[in-house]
Amino acid sequence: MRIDMPGQRRVLGFLFAISIVTYLDRVNISIASAAIEREFGFSRVHLGTMFSAFVLGYMLFQIPGGSIGDRFGHKNSLTFALLWWSVFTGLTAWAGKGFLSSWLGLLPSFWAMRFLVGIGEASAYPCANGIIGHWFGTNRRALAAGVMFAGIGVGSAVAPPLIAWIMLRFGWRSAFQLSAVVGILLALCFHFAITERPSQKPAEIGATKTMQSSLERGAVQKAPATSWKEILSSSRVWILVISIFFFGYVTYVYYFWFYLYLVEIRGISLFRSSFVTAMPFVAMALSAPLGGWLSDRQIPRLGKTRARRRVAAGGLIAAALLIPCGATTANAYLAVIFLSLGAGSMYLAISCYFATALEIFPDRSATVSGTMNTGAGLGGVVAPILTPWAANRFGWAAALSLAGVFSLIAAILWQFTESPEPVLQMDNSTTERVSTSTWD
Repeated sequence: MRIDMPGQRRVLGFLFAISIVTYLDRVNISIASAAIEREFGFSRVHLGTMFSAFVLGYMLFQIPGGSIGDRFGHKNSLTFALLWWSVFTGLTAWAGKGFLSSWLGLLPSFWAMRFLVGIGEASAYPCANGIIGHWFGTNRRALAAGVMFAGIGVGSAVAPPLIAWIMLRFGWRSAFQLSAVVGILLALCFHFAITERPSQKPAEIGATKTMQSSLERGAVQKAPATSWKEILSSSRVWILVISIFFFGYVTYVYYFWFYLYLVEIRGISLFRSSFVTAMPFVAMALSAPLGGWLSDRQIPRLGKTRARRRVAAGGLIAAALLIPCGATTANAYLAVIFLSLGAGSMYLAISCYFATALEIFPDRSATVSGTMNTGAGLGGVVAPILTPWAANRFGWAAALSLAGVFSLIAAILWQFTESPEPVLQMDNSTTERVSTSTWD
């Protein structure tokens, strides 16, 4: 279960760093939103539409981004995507002034920049998941995905105090410009340091004995490429899409509204909130690899389906209980503890989602991952708008408790998921289940 093969640590290190940057660029606008609101006179609903503009671009380009990665290479596609969204993150600093606002209008100029950032980030996790498929075997994929997704928690934890400090010292525009520089430098380093696949030949890098002997005899028949019809008609894919919609809704409540909830509803000071806001994301950073490790560890005993189902559903059920507890408790700091534990419990499931998506159709791994993650993006489109609407109408306790209900629905749907075993067709017309991955 260790990650110790040549190059694996380097690959995961870069994917972890890219994951940090994706969420630094994703949540920086929520931290800067109070300053943007004051400068331009935007309403809270206007801010919600800015948040949703990012997620709309992110959602719409998940499938194209994954498909491009499968066709042109996951590494090159991820490099280009990182450059793209970093440039438009920097340009967000000029969204409220200059020719863009005079041409499109003040609010639409922010929509346009956030939409374009979302388009770039859409390719990130489908392509990164494809790289994991090349470098890691069945019994390590959930752990590898969990380490990568720990970057989400780290990035989201680092962003609030970092962006708040930059804003207070240099203004909110500098936060976007610095984020852009970091992303561009990381893209260049990643491109020259990482290969699409391990450099060795498959027979030299840990394929199973069955796979090796079959290759030597030339007995393995190459499976036909998976078609779009197969992907879109797969019940396995659609269950993941629907489940991760509810998962995505909950996560985006944290990304876009948790900071303002602490400041304006719980009455925690602006600067202190920038640190307290990090707690759910620290919990996510710890639980994402933990969930992957627990899932992979149980595969030999339970099989992939039951192992991933147990970890994912258990985490989501715990979140469904903890989030309403945090929403309804009177003590502000106790609420933060409950909500942080809820976020951590929920993120036990993230690696199970992506490890399962990776193996449904291995030759179209990024496309399937993008299709699945479209569901999460749709949840992210709904959450920034539905959450303040529900809060205005029913109160913040009800709005956050709704997120707990959605976590429970996601858990229930995991009872219908399956993690298929790879199947090789042998020359004697029999089938044998083996791992088809590189590092098993």
